[in-house]
Amino acid sequence: PSVRSFSSVILAYANAGQPKKAEEVLKTMIQYSRTQSHRSDDDELKCKPNTIIFTTVINAWSKSEKRGAAERASKILAWMEQMSEAGFDNVAPNSVTYATVIHAWATTGGEKAAMRAEGLLERMEELRSQGVSNDVKPDRVAFTSVICAWARSKVPHAIDRCEYILDRMIELAKEGNDDVRPNQKTFNSVMSAYVKNNVPNCAASAERLLNRMEMIGATDDEAKPDTVSFNICINAWSRSDDEAAAQYAQSLLDRMETRYDEGDLRVKPNDRSYNSVISAWVRSNRQSSLENAGAVLSRMIEASKKGNKDALPNVISFSSVMDAWAKSKEPGKAKKAQEILHKMIAQCKGGNKNLKPNTISYNTVINACAFSRDSSEEEREEALLIAVATFNELRTSEFCQPDAISYGMVLKAFNNLANKSEKRNEMSQRLFRQCCKDGLVGDLFLNEIKRSLPGDTLRLLLKEGGASWDKGNFKLPKSWTRNVRDKRSKEAKRKKRKPENLSDSTETDQMGARKNVPQISIVVGGTKGGDLLGTSF
Repeated sequence: PSVRSFSSVILAYANAGQPKKAEEVLKTMIQYSRTQSHRSDDDELKCKPNTIIFTTVINAWSKSEKRGAAERASKILAWMEQMSEAGFDNVAPNSVTYATVIHAWATTGGEKAAMRAEGLLERMEELRSQGVSNDVKPDRVAFTSVICAWARSKVPHAIDRCEYILDRMIELAKEGNDDVRPNQKTFNSVMSAYVKNNVPNCAASAERLLNRMEMIGATDDEAKPDTVSFNICINAWSRSDDEAAAQYAQSLLDRMETRYDEGDLRVKPNDRSYNSVISAWVRSNRQSSLENAGAVLSRMIEASKKGNKDALPNVISFSSVMDAWAKSKEPGKAKKAQEILHKMIAQCKGGNKNLKPNTISYNTVINACAFSRDSSEEEREEALLIAVATFNELRTSEFCQPDAISYGMVLKAFNNLANKSEKRNEMSQRLFRQCCKDGLVGDLFLNEIKRSLPGDTLRLLLKEGGASWDKGNFKLPKSWTRNVRDKRSKEAKRKKRKPENLSDSTETDQMGARKNVPQISIVVGGTKGGDLLGTSF
Protein backbone atom coordinates (compact mmCIF):
# COMPACT_ATOMS: atom_id res chain seq x y z
CA PRO A 1 0.00 0.00 0.00
CA SER A 2 0.97 3.62 -0.55
CA VAL A 3 -0.05 7.05 0.74
CA ARG A 4 -2.36 7.34 -2.24
CA SER A 5 -4.15 4.05 -1.55
CA PHE A 6 -4.66 4.85 2.15
CA SER A 7 -5.81 8.34 1.22
CA SER A 8 -8.36 6.98 -1.27
CA VAL A 9 -9.89 4.63 1.30
CA ILE A 10 -10.06 7.37 3.94
CA LEU A 11 -11.69 9.77 1.48
CA ALA A 12 -14.21 7.10 0.45
CA TYR A 13 -15.27 6.54 4.07
CA ALA A 14 -15.40 10.30 4.66
CA ASN A 15 -17.65 10.84 1.64
CA ALA A 16 -19.84 7.95 2.77
CA GLY A 17 -20.46 9.66 6.11
CA GLN A 18 -18.48 7.11 8.13
CA PRO A 19 -15.95 9.16 10.13
CA LYS A 20 -15.19 6.37 12.59
CA LYS A 21 -14.13 4.06 9.76
CA ALA A 22 -12.04 6.85 8.22
CA GLU A 23 -10.28 7.40 11.55
CA GLU A 24 -9.62 3.67 11.95
CA VAL A 25 -7.91 3.58 8.55
CA LEU A 26 -5.83 6.63 9.56
CA LYS A 27 -4.65 4.82 12.70
CA THR A 28 -3.84 1.73 10.64
CA MET A 29 -1.87 3.93 8.26
CA ILE A 30 0.17 5.39 11.13
CA GLN A 31 0.94 1.93 12.51
CA TYR A 32 1.92 0.67 9.08
CA SER A 33 4.17 3.68 8.43
CA ARG A 34 6.12 2.90 11.61
CA THR A 35 6.93 -0.58 10.31
CA GLN A 36 8.08 0.84 6.97
CA SER A 37 10.15 3.80 8.17
CA HIS A 38 13.50 1.91 7.96
CA ARG A 39 12.75 0.03 4.74
CA SER A 40 12.54 2.77 2.14
CA ASP A 41 13.65 6.28 1.39
CA ASP A 42 10.45 6.90 -0.58
CA ASP A 43 7.92 8.84 1.56
CA GLU A 44 5.13 7.50 -0.64
CA LEU A 45 6.02 3.91 0.29
CA LYS A 46 6.65 4.81 3.94
CA CYS A 47 2.96 5.74 4.02
CA LYS A 48 3.40 8.71 6.31
CA PRO A 49 0.07 10.52 6.80
CA ASN A 50 0.05 14.24 6.06
CA THR A 51 -1.98 17.32 6.95
CA ILE A 52 -4.46 16.74 4.13
CA ILE A 53 -5.24 13.19 5.26
CA PHE A 54 -5.72 14.22 8.90
CA THR A 55 -7.92 17.13 7.82
CA THR A 56 -10.01 14.76 5.67
CA VAL A 57 -10.81 12.69 8.76
CA ILE A 58 -11.58 15.82 10.79
CA ASN A 59 -13.88 17.01 8.02
CA ALA A 60 -15.69 13.66 8.08
CA TRP A 61 -16.41 14.13 11.78
CA SER A 62 -17.32 17.78 11.25
CA LYS A 63 -19.95 16.95 8.63
CA SER A 64 -21.43 14.04 10.55
CA GLU A 65 -24.41 14.48 12.85
CA LYS A 66 -23.06 11.96 15.31
CA ARG A 67 -23.03 12.76 18.98
CA GLY A 68 -19.61 13.94 20.15
CA ALA A 69 -18.40 14.63 16.60
CA ALA A 70 -16.96 18.05 17.45
CA GLU A 71 -15.13 16.66 20.48
CA ARG A 72 -13.65 13.91 18.32
CA ALA A 73 -12.54 16.45 15.69
CA SER A 74 -10.87 18.51 18.44
CA LYS A 75 -8.97 15.48 19.74
CA ILE A 76 -7.61 14.70 16.28
CA LEU A 77 -6.53 18.35 15.98
CA ALA A 78 -4.75 18.10 19.34
CA TRP A 79 -3.10 14.90 18.11
CA MET A 80 -1.83 16.78 15.03
CA GLU A 81 -0.49 19.61 17.20
CA GLN A 82 1.38 17.14 19.44
CA MET A 83 2.92 15.36 16.45
CA SER A 84 3.88 18.68 14.88
CA GLU A 85 5.57 19.85 18.10
CA ALA A 86 7.43 16.53 18.17
CA GLY A 87 8.95 17.33 14.80
CA PHE A 88 6.50 15.79 12.35
CA ASP A 89 6.03 18.91 10.24
CA ASN A 90 4.12 17.02 7.55
CA VAL A 91 1.07 16.81 9.84
CA ALA A 92 1.09 20.40 11.13
CA PRO A 93 -2.50 21.73 11.14
CA ASN A 94 -3.22 24.61 8.77
CA SER A 95 -5.99 27.19 8.44
CA VAL A 96 -8.34 24.68 6.81
CA THR A 97 -7.81 22.22 9.66
CA TYR A 98 -8.67 24.76 12.35
CA ALA A 99 -11.62 26.15 10.37
CA THR A 100 -13.01 22.64 9.95
CA VAL A 101 -12.94 21.99 13.70
CA ILE A 102 -14.50 25.40 14.34
CA HIS A 103 -17.28 24.46 11.93
CA ALA A 104 -17.83 21.22 13.86
CA TRP A 105 -18.40 23.19 17.07
CA ALA A 106 -20.51 25.78 15.26
CA THR A 107 -23.01 23.13 14.20
CA THR A 108 -23.18 21.57 17.68
CA GLY A 109 -25.11 24.31 19.46
CA GLY A 110 -24.93 25.54 23.04
CA GLU A 111 -22.69 27.93 24.94
CA LYS A 112 -19.89 25.41 25.47
CA ALA A 113 -19.67 24.77 21.74
CA ALA A 114 -19.55 28.50 20.98
CA MET A 115 -16.79 29.02 23.54
CA ARG A 116 -14.78 26.15 22.08
CA ALA A 117 -15.19 27.58 18.58
CA GLU A 118 -14.07 31.06 19.66
CA GLY A 119 -11.19 29.54 21.61
CA LEU A 120 -9.90 27.90 18.44
CA LEU A 121 -10.19 31.20 16.58
CA GLU A 122 -8.11 32.88 19.30
CA ARG A 123 -5.60 30.03 19.03
CA MET A 124 -5.28 30.70 15.29
CA GLU A 125 -4.71 34.41 15.92
CA GLU A 126 -2.12 33.60 18.57
CA LEU A 127 -0.19 31.25 16.27
CA ARG A 128 -0.28 33.86 13.53
CA SER A 129 0.88 36.73 15.72
CA GLN A 130 3.72 34.67 17.20
CA GLY A 131 4.88 33.59 13.77
CA VAL A 132 4.72 29.94 14.79
CA SER A 133 3.05 28.91 11.54
CA ASN A 134 2.63 30.71 8.26
CA ASP A 135 -0.02 28.15 7.30
CA VAL A 136 -2.39 29.26 10.06
CA LYS A 137 -4.18 32.50 9.32
CA PRO A 138 -7.73 33.25 10.51
CA ASP A 139 -9.95 34.07 7.56
CA ARG A 140 -13.54 35.08 6.90
CA VAL A 141 -14.74 31.47 7.00
CA ALA A 142 -13.35 30.89 10.50
CA PHE A 143 -14.71 34.17 11.87
CA THR A 144 -18.15 33.58 10.33
CA SER A 145 -18.29 30.04 11.73
CA VAL A 146 -17.70 31.41 15.23
CA ILE A 147 -20.53 33.91 14.70
CA CYS A 148 -22.76 31.00 13.66
CA ALA A 149 -21.72 29.10 16.78
CA TRP A 150 -22.81 31.97 19.04
CA ALA A 151 -25.99 32.45 17.01
CA ARG A 152 -26.94 28.85 17.75
CA SER A 153 -25.99 29.03 21.42
CA LYS A 154 -29.15 30.91 22.47
CA VAL A 155 -27.50 32.37 25.57
CA PRO A 156 -28.23 35.96 26.72
CA HIS A 157 -24.82 37.34 25.73
CA ALA A 158 -24.70 35.60 22.33
CA ILE A 159 -25.58 38.76 20.43
CA ASP A 160 -22.81 40.70 22.16
CA ARG A 161 -20.29 38.08 21.04
CA CYS A 162 -21.62 38.08 17.46
CA GLU A 163 -21.44 41.88 17.23
CA TYR A 164 -17.97 41.94 18.78
CA ILE A 165 -16.64 39.43 16.25
CA LEU A 166 -18.27 41.27 13.34
CA ASP A 167 -16.82 44.60 14.48
CA ARG A 168 -13.40 42.99 14.85
CA MET A 169 -13.62 41.66 11.29
CA ILE A 170 -14.48 45.12 9.99
CA GLU A 171 -11.57 46.71 11.91
CA LEU A 172 -9.09 44.09 10.69
CA ALA A 173 -10.30 44.64 7.13
CA LYS A 174 -9.76 48.40 7.52
CA GLU A 175 -6.20 47.64 8.65
CA GLY A 176 -5.62 45.85 5.36
CA ASN A 177 -6.47 42.24 6.18
CA ASP A 178 -8.77 41.47 3.26
CA ASP A 179 -8.95 37.78 4.24
CA VAL A 180 -11.35 38.61 7.07
CA ARG A 181 -13.48 41.20 5.28
CA PRO A 182 -17.13 40.29 6.15
CA ASN A 183 -19.43 39.31 3.30
CA GLN A 184 -23.14 38.62 2.87
CA LYS A 185 -22.96 35.36 4.81
CA THR A 186 -21.22 37.05 7.74
CA PHE A 187 -23.81 39.80 8.05
CA ASN A 188 -26.66 37.34 7.48
CA SER A 189 -25.35 35.16 10.30
CA VAL A 190 -25.46 38.08 12.73
CA MET A 191 -28.96 39.08 11.58
CA SER A 192 -30.05 35.48 12.00
CA ALA A 193 -28.63 35.56 15.53
CA TYR A 194 -30.93 38.47 16.41
CA VAL A 195 -33.94 36.41 15.36
CA LYS A 196 -32.85 33.03 16.75
CA ASN A 197 -32.04 34.47 20.16
CA ASN A 198 -35.24 36.52 20.24
CA VAL A 199 -33.53 39.65 21.51
CA PRO A 200 -35.72 42.67 22.29
CA ASN A 201 -36.56 44.61 19.13
CA CYS A 202 -34.75 41.97 17.09
CA ALA A 203 -36.53 42.99 13.89
CA ALA A 204 -35.39 46.60 14.21
CA SER A 205 -31.85 45.46 15.03
CA ALA A 206 -31.80 43.17 12.01
CA GLU A 207 -33.00 45.96 9.72
CA ARG A 208 -30.36 48.35 11.08
CA LEU A 209 -27.71 45.78 10.19
CA LEU A 210 -29.30 45.39 6.76
CA ASN A 211 -28.94 49.14 6.24
CA ARG A 212 -25.34 48.92 7.41
CA MET A 213 -24.74 46.21 4.81
CA GLU A 214 -26.04 48.53 2.13
CA MET A 215 -23.67 51.29 3.23
CA ILE A 216 -20.65 48.98 3.22
CA GLY A 217 -21.89 47.32 0.03
CA ALA A 218 -21.69 50.64 -1.78
CA THR A 219 -17.91 50.13 -1.93
CA ASP A 220 -17.67 46.38 -1.28
CA ASP A 221 -19.63 44.20 -3.68
CA GLU A 222 -19.36 41.08 -1.48
CA ALA A 223 -21.14 42.81 1.41
CA LYS A 224 -24.22 43.85 -0.55
CA PRO A 225 -27.49 42.42 0.83
CA ASP A 226 -29.04 39.47 -0.97
CA THR A 227 -32.43 37.77 -0.89
CA VAL A 228 -31.50 35.93 2.31
CA SER A 229 -30.61 39.23 4.01
CA PHE A 230 -33.98 40.77 3.24
CA ASN A 231 -35.86 37.58 4.09
CA ILE A 232 -34.30 37.40 7.55
CA CYS A 233 -35.50 40.94 8.27
CA ILE A 234 -38.96 40.39 6.79
CA ASN A 235 -39.35 37.19 8.79
CA ALA A 236 -38.30 39.03 11.95
CA TRP A 237 -40.97 41.69 11.38
CA SER A 238 -43.56 38.99 10.62
CA ARG A 239 -43.01 37.64 14.15
CA SER A 240 -42.85 41.03 15.84
CA ASP A 241 -45.56 42.43 18.11
CA ASP A 242 -44.83 45.97 16.93
CA GLU A 243 -48.04 47.66 15.77
CA ALA A 244 -46.39 48.70 12.52
CA ALA A 245 -44.61 45.37 11.94
CA ALA A 246 -46.63 44.46 8.85
CA GLN A 247 -45.93 47.84 7.27
CA TYR A 248 -42.19 47.47 7.90
CA ALA A 249 -42.25 44.00 6.35
CA GLN A 250 -44.21 45.33 3.38
CA SER A 251 -41.72 48.17 2.95
CA LEU A 252 -38.82 45.71 2.76
CA LEU A 253 -40.64 43.67 0.14
CA ASP A 254 -41.29 46.86 -1.84
CA ARG A 255 -37.55 47.61 -1.76
CA MET A 256 -36.75 44.12 -3.00
CA GLU A 257 -39.23 44.34 -5.87
CA THR A 258 -37.97 47.77 -6.92
CA ARG A 259 -34.32 46.75 -6.93
CA TYR A 260 -35.04 43.49 -8.69
CA ASP A 261 -37.01 45.35 -11.37
CA GLU A 262 -34.00 47.67 -11.75
CA GLY A 263 -31.79 44.68 -12.48
CA ASP A 264 -30.33 43.71 -9.08
CA LEU A 265 -30.65 39.91 -9.25
CA ARG A 266 -29.16 39.52 -5.75
CA VAL A 267 -32.43 40.57 -4.14
CA LYS A 268 -34.92 38.64 -6.25
CA PRO A 269 -38.01 38.13 -4.03
CA ASN A 270 -38.96 34.48 -3.57
CA ASP A 271 -41.87 32.60 -2.05
CA ARG A 272 -40.45 33.08 1.46
CA SER A 273 -40.31 36.84 0.95
CA TYR A 274 -43.97 37.05 0.01
CA ASN A 275 -45.18 34.43 2.50
CA SER A 276 -43.52 36.24 5.40
CA VAL A 277 -45.21 39.51 4.46
CA ILE A 278 -48.54 37.69 4.15
CA SER A 279 -47.93 36.26 7.63
CA ALA A 280 -47.15 39.74 8.95
CA TRP A 281 -50.44 41.13 7.65
CA VAL A 282 -52.37 38.12 8.94
CA ARG A 283 -50.96 38.71 12.44
CA SER A 284 -51.77 42.41 12.24
CA ASN A 285 -54.93 43.68 13.88
CA ARG A 286 -55.35 46.50 11.41
CA GLN A 287 -58.68 46.84 9.68
CA SER A 288 -57.22 46.38 6.20
CA SER A 289 -54.91 43.49 7.12
CA LEU A 290 -56.89 40.77 5.32
CA GLU A 291 -57.20 42.81 2.14
CA ASN A 292 -53.48 43.64 2.31
CA ALA A 293 -52.59 39.96 2.75
CA GLY A 294 -54.71 39.14 -0.29
CA ALA A 295 -53.04 41.93 -2.25
CA VAL A 296 -49.59 40.48 -1.49
CA LEU A 297 -50.80 37.08 -2.71
CA SER A 298 -52.00 38.72 -5.94
CA ARG A 299 -48.61 40.43 -6.36
CA MET A 300 -46.95 37.08 -5.84
CA ILE A 301 -49.05 35.52 -8.59
CA GLU A 302 -48.31 38.45 -10.90
CA ALA A 303 -44.55 38.28 -10.20
CA SER A 304 -44.47 34.58 -11.11
CA LYS A 305 -46.40 35.29 -14.31
CA LYS A 306 -43.77 37.89 -15.27
CA GLY A 307 -41.05 35.26 -15.06
CA ASN A 308 -39.94 35.18 -11.42
CA LYS A 309 -40.38 31.45 -10.87
CA ASP A 310 -38.91 31.78 -7.36
CA ALA A 311 -42.08 33.68 -6.45
CA LEU A 312 -44.47 30.90 -7.42
CA PRO A 313 -47.16 30.74 -4.71
CA ASN A 314 -47.36 27.52 -2.72
CA VAL A 315 -49.91 25.95 -0.40
CA ILE A 316 -48.64 28.09 2.50
CA SER A 317 -49.27 31.28 0.51
CA PHE A 318 -52.92 30.50 -0.16
CA SER A 319 -53.61 28.70 3.11
CA SER A 320 -52.36 31.64 5.19
CA VAL A 321 -54.78 34.05 3.54
CA MET A 322 -57.60 31.51 3.51
CA ASP A 323 -57.14 30.65 7.18
CA ALA A 324 -57.05 34.33 8.12
CA TRP A 325 -60.41 34.90 6.45
CA ALA A 326 -61.86 31.76 8.04
CA LYS A 327 -60.91 32.90 11.55
CA SER A 328 -61.97 36.49 11.06
CA LYS A 329 -65.27 38.12 11.94
CA GLU A 330 -65.52 39.79 8.56
CA PRO A 331 -68.82 39.50 6.67
CA GLY A 332 -68.70 37.22 3.65
CA LYS A 333 -65.71 35.30 4.96
CA ALA A 334 -67.08 31.95 3.76
CA LYS A 335 -67.41 33.23 0.20
CA LYS A 336 -63.94 34.80 0.34
CA ALA A 337 -62.36 31.57 1.60
CA GLN A 338 -64.09 29.62 -1.16
CA GLU A 339 -62.83 32.06 -3.80
CA ILE A 340 -59.26 31.63 -2.57
CA LEU A 341 -59.59 27.83 -2.65
CA HIS A 342 -60.93 27.93 -6.21
CA LYS A 343 -58.13 30.27 -7.27
CA MET A 344 -55.67 27.85 -5.71
CA ILE A 345 -57.15 24.91 -7.63
CA ALA A 346 -57.14 26.89 -10.87
CA GLN A 347 -53.45 27.76 -10.39
CA CYS A 348 -52.65 24.11 -9.75
CA LYS A 349 -54.57 22.96 -12.83
CA GLY A 350 -52.73 25.68 -14.74
CA GLY A 351 -49.39 24.03 -14.05
CA ASN A 352 -48.26 25.22 -10.60
CA LYS A 353 -47.70 21.86 -8.91
CA ASN A 354 -46.64 23.67 -5.72
CA LEU A 355 -50.32 24.45 -5.21
CA LYS A 356 -51.76 20.99 -4.85
CA PRO A 357 -54.55 21.60 -2.31
CA ASN A 358 -54.78 19.28 0.66
CA THR A 359 -57.60 18.24 2.97
CA ILE A 360 -56.81 21.13 5.31
CA SER A 361 -57.42 23.58 2.46
CA TYR A 362 -60.98 22.32 2.02
CA ASN A 363 -61.57 22.00 5.76
CA THR A 364 -60.58 25.64 6.21
CA VAL A 365 -63.39 26.76 3.89
CA ILE A 366 -65.92 24.52 5.66
CA ASN A 367 -64.69 25.93 8.97
CA ALA A 368 -65.30 29.48 7.70
CA CYS A 369 -68.85 28.45 6.87
CA ALA A 370 -69.48 26.72 10.19
CA PHE A 371 -68.51 29.85 12.11
CA SER A 372 -70.71 32.20 10.10
CA ARG A 373 -73.61 31.59 12.49
CA ASP A 374 -73.75 35.23 13.66
CA SER A 375 -74.17 36.56 10.12
CA SER A 376 -77.37 37.68 8.42
CA GLU A 377 -79.90 35.06 7.39
CA GLU A 378 -78.98 35.49 3.75
CA GLU A 379 -75.28 35.05 4.49
CA ARG A 380 -75.94 31.98 6.65
CA GLU A 381 -77.83 30.36 3.79
CA GLU A 382 -74.97 31.13 1.43
CA ALA A 383 -72.44 29.79 3.95
CA LEU A 384 -74.39 26.53 4.23
CA LEU A 385 -74.43 26.19 0.46
CA ILE A 386 -70.68 26.78 0.35
CA ALA A 387 -70.04 24.25 3.15
CA VAL A 388 -71.93 21.50 1.34
CA ALA A 389 -70.46 22.40 -2.06
CA THR A 390 -66.94 22.39 -0.64
CA PHE A 391 -67.50 19.05 1.09
CA ASN A 392 -68.75 17.57 -2.17
CA GLU A 393 -65.73 18.99 -4.01
CA LEU A 394 -63.48 17.39 -1.41
CA ARG A 395 -65.19 14.01 -1.78
CA THR A 396 -64.62 14.11 -5.53
CA SER A 397 -61.21 15.80 -5.53
CA GLU A 398 -58.29 14.21 -7.35
CA PHE A 399 -55.91 15.84 -4.87
CA CYS A 400 -57.10 14.62 -1.47
CA GLN A 401 -59.93 13.01 0.49
CA PRO A 402 -62.09 13.94 3.50
CA ASP A 403 -60.82 13.17 6.97
CA ALA A 404 -62.55 13.01 10.35
CA ILE A 405 -62.36 16.80 10.66
CA SER A 406 -64.11 17.24 7.30
CA TYR A 407 -67.12 15.23 8.43
CA GLY A 408 -67.20 16.85 11.85
CA MET A 409 -66.92 20.35 10.43
CA VAL A 410 -69.63 19.96 7.77
CA LEU A 411 -71.97 18.60 10.44
CA LYS A 412 -71.11 21.60 12.61
CA ALA A 413 -72.07 23.79 9.66
CA PHE A 414 -75.43 21.99 9.46
CA ASN A 415 -75.99 22.54 13.17
CA ASN A 416 -74.95 26.19 13.18
CA LEU A 417 -76.57 27.33 9.95
CA ALA A 418 -79.68 25.21 9.33
CA ASN A 419 -82.88 25.35 11.34
CA LYS A 420 -83.88 22.26 13.28
CA SER A 421 -86.31 20.15 11.29
CA GLU A 422 -87.11 16.59 10.26
CA LYS A 423 -85.29 17.26 7.01
CA ARG A 424 -82.14 18.28 8.88
CA ASN A 425 -82.40 15.18 11.05
CA GLU A 426 -82.74 13.03 7.96
CA MET A 427 -79.71 14.59 6.33
CA SER A 428 -77.64 14.27 9.52
CA GLN A 429 -78.47 10.58 9.65
CA ARG A 430 -77.38 10.11 6.05
CA LEU A 431 -74.14 11.92 6.77
CA PHE A 432 -73.65 9.77 9.86
CA ARG A 433 -74.07 6.53 7.90
CA GLN A 434 -71.61 7.64 5.25
CA CYS A 435 -69.11 8.76 7.89
CA CYS A 436 -69.33 5.33 9.53
CA LYS A 437 -68.90 3.64 6.16
CA ASP A 438 -65.76 5.67 5.49
CA GLY A 439 -64.38 4.84 8.95
CA LEU A 440 -64.02 8.51 9.87
CA VAL A 441 -66.11 8.88 13.03
CA GLY A 442 -63.96 11.15 15.18
CA ASP A 443 -64.53 13.12 18.38
CA LEU A 444 -65.69 16.25 16.57
CA PHE A 445 -68.29 14.35 14.59
CA LEU A 446 -69.58 12.59 17.74
CA ASN A 447 -69.93 15.91 19.55
CA GLU A 448 -71.83 17.41 16.63
CA ILE A 449 -74.12 14.42 16.06
CA LYS A 450 -75.22 14.74 19.70
CA ARG A 451 -76.18 18.34 18.94
CA SER A 452 -77.83 17.42 15.68
CA LEU A 453 -80.16 14.56 16.64
CA PRO A 454 -82.59 13.90 19.49
CA GLY A 455 -81.21 11.37 21.98
CA ASP A 456 -83.69 8.61 21.13
CA THR A 457 -83.03 8.99 17.41
CA LEU A 458 -79.28 8.86 17.96
CA ARG A 459 -79.51 5.72 20.10
CA LEU A 460 -81.57 3.94 17.45
CA LEU A 461 -79.11 5.02 14.78
CA LEU A 462 -76.19 3.71 16.82
CA LYS A 463 -77.99 0.46 17.60
CA GLU A 464 -78.55 -0.37 13.94
CA GLY A 465 -74.78 -0.35 13.46
CA GLY A 466 -73.97 -2.30 16.61
CA ALA A 467 -72.90 0.74 18.64
CA SER A 468 -74.23 2.30 21.84
CA TRP A 469 -74.26 5.57 23.79
CA ASP A 470 -74.67 5.40 27.55
CA LYS A 471 -74.03 8.10 30.14
CA GLY A 472 -72.23 10.22 27.58
CA ASN A 473 -69.87 7.44 26.52
CA PHE A 474 -69.84 5.98 23.02
CA LYS A 475 -69.04 2.35 22.29
CA LEU A 476 -68.30 2.09 18.58
CA PRO A 477 -67.26 -0.68 16.19
CA LYS A 478 -63.60 -0.38 15.21
CA SER A 479 -64.60 -0.16 11.57
CA TRP A 480 -66.25 3.22 12.24
CA THR A 481 -62.97 4.78 13.38
CA ARG A 482 -60.49 2.77 11.30
CA ASN A 483 -59.41 5.76 9.19
CA VAL A 484 -59.29 8.36 11.96
CA ARG A 485 -55.69 9.48 12.17
CA ASP A 486 -53.99 8.63 15.43
CA LYS A 487 -51.32 11.25 16.16
CA ARG A 488 -49.37 8.63 18.04
CA SER A 489 -49.16 6.36 15.03
CA LYS A 490 -46.78 7.37 12.27
CA GLU A 491 -47.99 4.46 10.22
CA ALA A 492 -51.54 5.77 10.37
CA LYS A 493 -50.36 9.18 9.17
CA ARG A 494 -48.67 7.64 6.16
CA LYS A 495 -51.63 5.45 5.30
CA LYS A 496 -53.54 6.55 2.23
CA ARG A 497 -57.26 5.99 2.30
CA LYS A 498 -60.12 6.12 -0.16
CA PRO A 499 -63.74 6.18 0.96
CA GLU A 500 -65.34 2.84 0.19
CA ASN A 501 -67.95 4.08 -2.24
CA LEU A 502 -65.75 6.26 -4.42
CA SER A 503 -65.25 5.36 -8.04
CA ASP A 504 -61.82 4.10 -9.07
CA SER A 505 -62.12 6.09 -12.27
CA THR A 506 -59.55 8.86 -12.68
CA GLU A 507 -61.78 10.89 -14.97
CA THR A 508 -62.00 14.44 -13.66
CA ASP A 509 -63.56 17.76 -14.54
CA GLN A 510 -61.85 21.14 -14.87
CA MET A 511 -61.82 21.70 -11.10
CA GLY A 512 -59.99 18.42 -10.50
CA ALA A 513 -63.11 16.58 -9.34
CA ARG A 514 -63.68 12.88 -9.97
CA LYS A 515 -66.94 12.14 -11.71
CA ASN A 516 -69.70 9.73 -10.66
CA VAL A 517 -69.29 10.25 -6.90
CA PRO A 518 -72.63 10.73 -5.05
CA GLN A 519 -73.20 14.26 -3.75
CA ILE A 520 -75.03 15.98 -0.91
CA SER A 521 -78.02 17.93 -2.21
CA ILE A 522 -79.78 20.48 0.01
CA VAL A 523 -82.70 22.88 -0.23
CA VAL A 524 -83.19 26.35 1.21
CA GLY A 525 -86.58 28.01 1.09
CA GLY A 526 -87.90 25.58 -1.50
CA THR A 527 -84.91 25.94 -3.85
CA LYS A 528 -81.88 23.68 -4.11
CA GLY A 529 -79.19 24.98 -1.84
CA GLY A 530 -79.20 24.90 1.94
CA ASP A 531 -81.64 23.11 4.35
CA LEU A 532 -80.66 19.48 4.75
CA LEU A 533 -82.68 17.59 2.16
CA GLY A 534 -81.81 15.65 -0.93
CA THR A 535 -80.23 12.56 -2.36
CA SER A 536 -78.31 10.04 -0.33
CA PHE A 537 -74.56 9.80 -0.74
